[in-house]
Amino acid sequence: RKAVQLAMTGQIDAIVTAPLNKEALHKAGKNFSGHTEILASLTGTKDYAMLLYDRKLSVIHVSTHISLKESVMGLKSERIEKVIAMADEVMERLIGSRPRIAVSGINPHAGENGLFGSEEIEIIIPAVNNMKKKGINVEGPLPPDTVFLQAVKGRFDIVVAMYHDQGHIPMKLLGFSSAVNITVGLPVIRTSVDHGTAFEISWQGRADENSIVNAIRLAVRMSKPMLSQTSKLRAY
Repeated sequence: RKAVQLAMTGQIDAIVTAPLNKEALHKAGKNFSGHTEILASLTGTKDYAMLLYDRKLSVIHVSTHISLKESVMGLKSERIEKVIAMADEVMERLIGSRPRIAVSGINPHAGENGLFGSEEIEIIIPAVNNMKKKGINVEGPLPPDTVFLQAVKGRFDIVVAMYHDQGHIPMKLLGFSSAVNITVGLPVIRTSVDHGTAFEISWQGRADENSIVNAIRLAVRMSKPMLSQTSKLRAY
């Protein structure tokens, strides 16, 4: 609460949070899914998203800390459009140019033209087409099992994942100790680690500080004026 107050009044430039144990949070009587939701509540933000940023791969999520069933049932074109817009704005700041955005499907093979689900045809494609009309460089929906590989190979700057694990699994494989969690949509800059508290390795000398160091460095750089296209931001 104090950090948000300081950031909202311009006394600090950014907030960096350490890991938060969600079970402990709930046992303390706080009915939030994590830092992201707490900060959104404290700043009065309705539209926000989780973005995981790494040199190798960046992912932004349409939904996060809800069940897979809720993610599918609650999928809306309007929400996808908002997440694409947030990805476009933040990634331009991070890389210094308009990003190439890929949108993942939610069904196997992105639905295979309706054979394996209708969400792509009814929800995702209309959202992507609307954002194209607004001048955003976005493609999709692309098959979930290949879109992340295409991004790693350099075809895209960021992938819009439909739900938590769809985006987190490839990020944890490629950047478990290096990626940075950015909450986009807030009126303040907030970065964090991309991992949990890992109480099970406490006091063993095994903790890896890279993610929190990268989060601090990225927060500092995001606080500076937007870089030119010839001076791209590096998180670390």
